[in-house]
Amino acid sequence: MTTPEGLLKAAVRDAARSVLGDDNVWNQPAGQHKVSRGYLHCAPKGAWDLTGIDPRSGRRVEIETKTFERAAKKTPEDEGQRAWGERMRAQGAICMWVVQGKHETLLEVKARVRAELQALTNATHRAHDAPHAEE
Repeated sequence: MTTPEGLLKAAVRDAARSVLGDDNVWNQPAGQHKVSRGYLHCAPKGAWDLTGIDPRSGRRVEIETKTFERAAKKTPEDEGQRAWGERMRAQGAICMWVVQGKHETLLEVKARVRAELQALTNATHRAHDAPHAEE
């Protein structure tokens, strides 16, 4: 059975792919997970749910998703996720923290994410393409 968090992440991933392209956004599992022959080591704890590349600028894209119910509960992993976001921003990534509104449908979330991500990437391109002052 798919969880509300899983459905939200899938909707946000689809929206991000509609802006960045299908091959440019993927799930980013964090921590380590027990498998039949030991452990699968994934991204560091605190890494956000989705990651990818803006193909026009080459910048990394990081997206964390939270349902309304999950966002209302503070957990120890929240600090790790905040630290991850700060680290990624410091390294030049485009970062989005997506919280589904209490009465917001997945279609509404997808439309909002598409619009916000399009605005963020367009702003990045405008800043990148602006003429630079001579030193």
